[in-house]
Amino acid sequence: RRLLKGMAKVSRGCAEFLSPAERLQPKLIKSLKKAIEPAVSDITIDWYVPDSMEALLSPTELPALYPGDRLVSYCVLYSIARFRDR
Repeated sequence: RRLLKGMAKVSRGCAEFLSPAERLQPKLIKSLKKAIEPAVSDITIDWYVPDSMEALLSPTELPALYPGDRLVSYCVLYSIARFRDR
């Protein structure tokens, strides 16, 4: 699984895994739809924060998005004013 997830990440694709109780057809249809639809890639999010603040982003690398996908990104803000004074 780790290898396939890594290959999907590097190739800007996605990996699907099947549990023993799942049917192949829904996952196969989902994968085929993604294969024929264009993906949105090279996504950037610009956070405009005051000069005294720094933003820690998660995830650090944004994946390619396909129709119907969602992207959830977080930003933790922290003050860097005390570091600049030194």
